[in-house]
Amino acid sequence: MILGIECTAHTFGVGVVNEGKILANVKDMYIPLKGGIIPMESAKHHCKVADELYSKALSVAGILEREIGAIALSNAPGLSPCLIAGMQFAKEKAKKLGVPIVPVNHCIAQERWSKRSGFALCFGGKYPDNCFCFRKI
Repeated sequence: MILGIECTAHTFGVGVVNEGKILANVKDMYIPLKGGIIPMESAKHHCKVADELYSKALSVAGILEREIGAIALSNAPGLSPCLIAGMQFAKEKAKKLGVPIVPVNHCIAQERWSKRSGFALCFGGKYPDNCFCFRKI
């Protein structure tokens, strides 16, 4: 049983996967009153909603904490304050549960998802960590 945490920008999400089947995928989005994402405010949002979303994900998945075998954490690319908030939460849970944290590159994960879902992920420039667009295949 893998617990996944997404925290790269404005959305904090917690998912539960078992043997390739998605059991839960709950999330909450930071929405600024005006303009774009303010990284520090988004990180505060993540800290505020993390425990509630974690509990909700376990409930939706119908599992107990002790069934979690690892925590997958989106660790790059992303907004540093948001990534740190997610990492701190993941580290607390991993320590409590005695499970490893598996780092997940956000763009690579999206690329892998796109292959399974019929979408192509377009990369730009010479930096493979940069995500640019999706297009239907």
